[in-house]
Amino acid sequence: MIRLNILPGLAKWTLLGVLAVGCFVPVTAQAQTGYSFYAVTPCRVVDTRALMPQQPAPRNTTVTILPPLYPIASEWGGPNDPINPQNFKVRGVGQWDGTGDCGVPTSAVAVSLNATLVTPGSNGNFRIWPYGGTMPTVSTLNPLKTDTAIANGAIVPLPAYNPSNPDISVRFTAYPKESGVHLVLDVTGYFQ
Repeated sequence: MIRLNILPGLAKWTLLGVLAVGCFVPVTAQAQTGYSFYAVTPCRVVDTRALMPQQPAPRNTTVTILPPLYPIASEWGGPNDPINPQNFKVRGVGQWDGTGDCGVPTSAVAVSLNATLVTPGSNGNFRIWPYGGTMPTVSTLNPLKTDTAIANGAIVPLPAYNPSNPDISVRFTAYPKESGVHLVLDVTGYFQ
């Protein structure tokens, strides 16, 4: 430790000046690594209230609600159902009605979206995850059957791109199983 009180007046102020300037020496910025986020104009890729020509069957020809499913066996001791996810594409597709381009390239590794559940017929939870992955133990939304609509944002990793496969899986878990729910997914950006 340097005791400044033993230095003569001018030397003390010179040393303090050097120490102060030395503390603020510019540092060269390091290059960022990882993925970059690319915002897109919000684009509706899924709306189960209507036909969706770019989505996997049966949604490309039939309006289908997300079915209510009991929790899986590992989550509780009551009635249960298999995971049985519903699957959707988000990369390289247009809007829900098959028009336009939502701007998510096939090289995207994750997608930012807004998930909305419309007129849930049961209390429950909604989960979303990468197609082919493990269903998460946490939910994105927890609707009540009295909700008109409930929404939340999510960032979902995507599996390696395969044009024959969907990109994301979803599940609506309900108890009691009274009725399903309509799903709306709006893409707001992607990571690459």
